[in-house]
Amino acid sequence: MIRTMETLCFAALIFAITFAFTPLALAYDLSKYYPLNEGDSWEYLTSGIGYVEGGADKAEFSDMIEVDKIESKESISGKRTMVKVSGALEEKECLAVDSEGLKLYKLIDGPGGYDIFTPPFMQLANLAVGESKTFLSNAIGYGDRSSEGARLNTNTITLESVERVEVPAGLFDDCLKFTSTGERAYADGNYENIESTVWLALGVGVVKADYIYIEHDFSSGEDSTTTNKRNLVSAKVNGQQIGTPKESQE
Repeated sequence: MIRTMETLCFAALIFAITFAFTPLALAYDLSKYYPLNEGDSWEYLTSGIGYVEGGADKAEFSDMIEVDKIESKESISGKRTMVKVSGALEEKECLAVDSEGLKLYKLIDGPGGYDIFTPPFMQLANLAVGESKTFLSNAIGYGDRSSEGARLNTNTITLESVERVEVPAGLFDDCLKFTSTGERAYADGNYENIESTVWLALGVGVVKADYIYIEHDFSSGEDSTTTNKRNLVSAKVNGQQIGTPKESQE
């Protein structure tokens, strides 16, 4: 019996030592994967279903060029954010990366209104491969959006894998593949479901992305879907040119 107890104790000690010195999976630092330098820009080849410049209704589109750029800084409640202008409709996002991940502080998607997010909305999180987390945020509308009231946003983010990705801008190794599933609920009963898959390259940013937005109208019971697939053509990050701009290829 004494010999058996000694054997069990020794085995437990070996297990404890092995566990203590087994390295845990570390979360990736998104500040290295999502550059936010003033003047940075990304050119994407896009396709999908949605609103295009000058159009009042949704339509299919393909082989369109959209440019995202970091145009300025803006302080929100004492936090310095970078203003990213996205796509042909020039939606503006005030973003910052911290120890938790990439956060959206303010969204301007029209000429007379904007949303402030409390706490800031987590777009992408610092996660280890296989890890998943859910985040909550309230959006408060101002200006033309003030009548919409508070909207609860949920977002479940998963770091699926690390992959090699080939896009028009080139071949990128060790890209972080994130998936996210979110919902935005309005006071009038309407809500939106948002699904996205995003690939980030070290020191470059988003090189590939697939987005699906489904708007649910409570009164009519009808759904409206918007999709957008983006592939990086070129970028200029921290003064470094990546890929060849589309206009230079023609």
